[in-house]
Amino acid sequence: MEHHVIRTAGLLVASTLLGWIEGCAVVGPSAIASGRSVYNEVINRTGDEQLLNMIVRERYGETFGMLRVASVTASMKFRGSVGAEFGFGPDSNYAGNLVPLSAGVAYEENPTISYAPLGGEAFLTKMLAPITVEQSILIGQASDRSSLVSVMIRRINGLENPALRSGKSSPAFDRVVQIHGILRSKGMLTLARDETSSDSGDTGYYFIFFDYSSEIDLVREYLSALGITSIEPDGQDIYLPVRVSIGRPSHDSVNLELRSVIDIIRDVGASIDVPAEHVEMGIVDPNLVDLPRADRIIAIKSSKERPRLASVAIQAHGYWFYIDATDAGSKEGFGLLRTLIGMRLDATDGPSQVPVLTIPTGG
Repeated sequence: MEHHVIRTAGLLVASTLLGWIEGCAVVGPSAIASGRSVYNEVINRTGDEQLLNMIVRERYGETFGMLRVASVTASMKFRGSVGAEFGFGPDSNYAGNLVPLSAGVAYEENPTISYAPLGGEAFLTKMLAPITVEQSILIGQASDRSSLVSVMIRRINGLENPALRSGKSSPAFDRVVQIHGILRSKGMLTLARDETSSDSGDTGYYFIFFDYSSEIDLVREYLSALGITSIEPDGQDIYLPVRVSIGRPSHDSVNLELRSVIDIIRDVGASIDVPAEHVEMGIVDPNLVDLPRADRIIAIKSSKERPRLASVAIQAHGYWFYIDATDAGSKEGFGLLRTLIGMRLDATDGPSQVPVLTIPTGG
């Protein structure tokens, strides 16, 4: 009888161990499925907070740093235990005092996160040097908002675009950006790259006007505002070279002078709703211009209390600075700014991501 009990218990222990092993096979994939989304969410959220912190600290004249998540390694450990208690002799000696079979499984996940501080000459160069034409074009094509396009441009064909923080404006520049947006939204203006270009001053990019007969006057105004006199719109396709040039306007191309990432961050910070208390204390300068919320690239609010609805929020100087979760325009602008910074820091000399164009040379 006792041998039969022991044999039965042994079978139960074996079946329990088998069930535990099968359970491990299930826990592993499910842990990956849940863990990956959690890590991704946390990394993305802290990346947003890091960018907002940069904008606020720059607005307050403070230094800032950046940390990049270099890698995330998660190891999983499983621990199991099985126990059994048996009695010998008369049943009355142990009845009700034994646990015939017990089993336990413990699952533990140990993540290792590696951070890479960003600094040095390469980092400063990418933050302080003007963004590239390709980067400005890719960001510009991702949004129809003219303010997002204009904030990247310092000057175009001699038309200066004053920084938002200066409190100045340029109606002529604003009109060029407005017409550009209209023609692009109607599918009459696009951009492509000619990889055969050999001119050292040419970026290889072209603004292309096509099917614009219904808006020929608008195209004529656009070219005239840029001082381009060598081209007369007649309904035929127009190929307008895009070049990087400082100061001097051109009569046959679009000459761009672009801003740096730091310039853009400063312009974004210029429209933060800084608390009056901080201005009175002298820890931050007052805004030189009070832009309507619709004209702000990113509307960053401030509050003494933690915001109830915020897509991203940080604490600084006893206040909360945040982007309202209901402000779609600011969320779009913030996302594109983060994308631009990522493009700058990851910039390589790899192949272009802009559509390739072969420019006809025959008459």
